[in-house]
Amino acid sequence: MPSNLDIHRTVFSKPMIPSSPPIRIRRGRDRHLVQIECPGYLPEELEVLIDADVMRLGGEKRFMSAQKKDFPFPESFHYTIPFNFNLAEASIKSLFADGILNILVSRIKSRNLAGIRTIYIEPA
Repeated sequence: MPSNLDIHRTVFSKPMIPSSPPIRIRRGRDRHLVQIECPGYLPEELEVLIDADVMRLGGEKRFMSAQKKDFPFPESFHYTIPFNFNLAEASIKSLFADGILNILVSRIKSRNLAGIRTIYIEPA
């Protein structure tokens, strides 16, 4: 008969499955590329917010698939990415294609927008 310790090792020694999609950040001198794999999400279920030198990314599936009908919570993720410059002075473009959200941040003073702003996610 297995002991409680054996049961604990069996249950808790398995690797955790990540609940947030993978993210890649490529930083250059004047440009940064943020990529998030979001398969199964629609562009309107994703959000990119800019607040000073912080980019907040999030997504929430509004409808759950038939396989997950027993799971009571919708799938969601949130990231906070700090930058070393004010994003209000940057040009930011985003494109969602093939399940990947690409956000290009160009460190070129375009205009100074105070406060929090939402970046439009362009579908492919």
